[in-house]
Amino acid sequence: YLFWKICEIAAEVSLPLQCHTGMGQIINTDILQLNNVIKNNPETKFVLLHCGFPWVDDILSMVDGYHNVYPDLTWVPILSYTASNRILHQLIEMTQIDKLCWGCDTWTSEESYGAVLAFRRVVSEVLSEMCQEGYLSCEEACYTAGQIWRGNALKLFGFED
Repeated sequence: YLFWKICEIAAEVSLPLQCHTGMGQIINTDILQLNNVIKNNPETKFVLLHCGFPWVDDILSMVDGYHNVYPDLTWVPILSYTASNRILHQLIEMTQIDKLCWGCDTWTSEESYGAVLAFRRVVSEVLSEMCQEGYLSCEEACYTAGQIWRGNALKLFGFED
């Protein structure tokens, strides 16, 4: 009851709801556990932290199925470079660029710096590869990087000019 009420309030005040997902705790942490609540709260914007790692493929069906789902790649590059590279590539291919987010979600400056370095590597490699393949132009890749790093979060959380 309480979580559903929080979803209603988040929609009423136009604030996105961040949900921790995955992180390998096995029971009830995969993204599909949120299917019913996301489906029945279409006005609530759900930011799914960690993309459900290690069940990252589930984020693809959720993003494709619901307009109110925002994948957040927080911690995924630190947990698995391979998974983060693959999921970012797929998310760019199948979603609107303006839905992809990344946050730090760390407690120390050392963790924050490591998270930034890891995600910078993933974003630059994925976008470079997509440019080389001809999927994105250099300008589109630069725009996409800016949106993932900053622009999407500013808009999503209501800080955009």
